[in-house]
Amino acid sequence: MNRYKQQQKGKSRGSILMITILILATVIIMAVGSSTLLFLGIRTNRNQEYSAGAYFAAETGAERALWENRKNGFEFRRQDGSICVSASSTPANPDCIVFTAGGVPAYCAPCADNATVNTIVNATYQVRFEDYEDATEYVTLLSIGQRAGIVRSVEVKYKY
Repeated sequence: MNRYKQQQKGKSRGSILMITILILATVIIMAVGSSTLLFLGIRTNRNQEYSAGAYFAAETGAERALWENRKNGFEFRRQDGSICVSASSTPANPDCIVFTAGGVPAYCAPCADNATVNTIVNATYQVRFEDYEDATEYVTLLSIGQRAGIVRSVEVKYKY
């Protein structure tokens, strides 16, 4: 009998080890899954924050363009007096509004020019002149905001 009990004791020790390994594996899998979900949630929240920043930068550009038009009389012309080129007529090289300081009026320049990109806190915006064909009636502007690689845009159409 003594020998039989020793054999049974050895078998139960092996099964306890297997159960322990299975429980530990289950806990590790759950921890890894939970941390992955947590990481994805953090990344989504960060991207949402960047998206909101890009949107507000685009809003800032649109508001600034409207302000320049209404308060400073911006007429969608270049410094040499020529009319701005719209994105609809030459999409490869549209004109953007260059906002200036110190009483100098705003003017248009090709969007490839770095002077057309404006920086605010951790974001940038650029305002493109979209359509000049019906500018006697309506003006369309496209304000593009960017923050941390995320781009949002706002289109503004108003009566001139």
